[in-house]
Amino acid sequence: SIADRIRPVAKGTGFAMDGYFVWCGSVIRVGGHYHMFASRWPVKTKFPEGYRQNSEIVRAVASRPEGSYKFAEVVVGKREPDKWDSGMAHNPAIYKVRDTFVLYYIASAVGSRYRQIGIATAPSVTGLWTRRDKPLDLGLAADANNPAACFEPDGSVRLFWRTVNLRVIISVARAFEGPYTVANDGVWPAARLEDFFFFKHAGEYHVVCEDNAGSVTGRERWGAHLCSADGVGGWRPTPQPAAYDHTICWTDGTEFHPVRRERPWFLIEDGKLTHLFTAVYDGERTWNQPVPLVPSPALTPSPATPWKPRRDDGTYQDGGYWATPLPWLMETLMRADPARAAAAFCDAVEDFQTRKDINEWVNDNAPKKRGVRDYCASTAMPLAGAKRLRAFLVESGRQLPPELAKKFDAAEKWLREQAKRVLRGS
Repeated sequence: SIADRIRPVAKGTGFAMDGYFVWCGSVIRVGGHYHMFASRWPVKTKFPEGYRQNSEIVRAVASRPEGSYKFAEVVVGKREPDKWDSGMAHNPAIYKVRDTFVLYYIASAVGSRYRQIGIATAPSVTGLWTRRDKPLDLGLAADANNPAACFEPDGSVRLFWRTVNLRVIISVARAFEGPYTVANDGVWPAARLEDFFFFKHAGEYHVVCEDNAGSVTGRERWGAHLCSADGVGGWRPTPQPAAYDHTICWTDGTEFHPVRRERPWFLIEDGKLTHLFTAVYDGERTWNQPVPLVPSPALTPSPATPWKPRRDDGTYQDGGYWATPLPWLMETLMRADPARAAAAFCDAVEDFQTRKDINEWVNDNAPKKRGVRDYCASTAMPLAGAKRLRAFLVESGRQLPPELAKKFDAAEKWLREQAKRVLRGS
């Protein structure tokens, strides 16, 4: 596991600034130096709430991964009040895509608390940085946080992000500029996850994140390690899902137990995970603290992996709850082949109908509030997708083949009846 590979680090390493709270921390190596993009805001504005109106993104530099890092410049600060990111900028995530450095971040306008995700780009890690006049269109309007990208060799991207209530979304695009389409609008709805780091290893996709309520690791706010075959659905815990805890070991044999340890980021060198960076708070100060790792096996390059409507066994699950990836099907597949989208919907509903335990599961959980909530969550997404497909058929003047249309109607009707049945508690 990742946790087993964490090693002690010397005191005084990392990145801190007098007079500022430092948070987040995204690191990239360029030549012989390590560049950290972090958030900061004045101590006088308090922690953590001061970031909402005062955070800005800075770059710091070190000659070693552990640091210590020295402040270099403000990269994304306040600007004209009519801009979407004029008020604050936070959650930096730095990537190099071919010859371009791409910085994802969240921001809000002066006087607003509504956060959106955008990008700044530069030909060099030192700039000059070009900011956009508009945030990214992620395919879903919501207060957005915690962008984490995973790029394929062809430049296409999967982007993890979350809403204000910790609803986790994956949006996809052919290039970082977009446009993006929602591929999964409910990653693991039974868990509360945030602060994502997203990468690909040996043909599988991985995310390390904060387990806000302890649903994955069993401990609140520990780091959780999940994986997926296609980087969109079917997310599951790794065999040892705790990626890190709230203990940092110093090389002098002592330990540090931060009040908060969040925002994980990994340095990848020569195709291996070599260092874990987290933002820490000791009750008074904050900083970004790296720790070395026993290097992981090489992250072997692999060709771009397309996302699929369902697994080879015909199911599609997130966190153990049945679902179909209808946001992707209805926004992307339906435009190219609405009949295929409808058939995939019918196949998924049929899979649901034939699960041996479904009637027992519904009967056992219907009287319970949690069972009703979880079951309705599993039906709401595909039903919404079916509605989108019907609207698209009307708008485009297209029709499904008669037999498929009949099957589609029956599948949608059955799913609606199941949702009503659970709500009635019968």
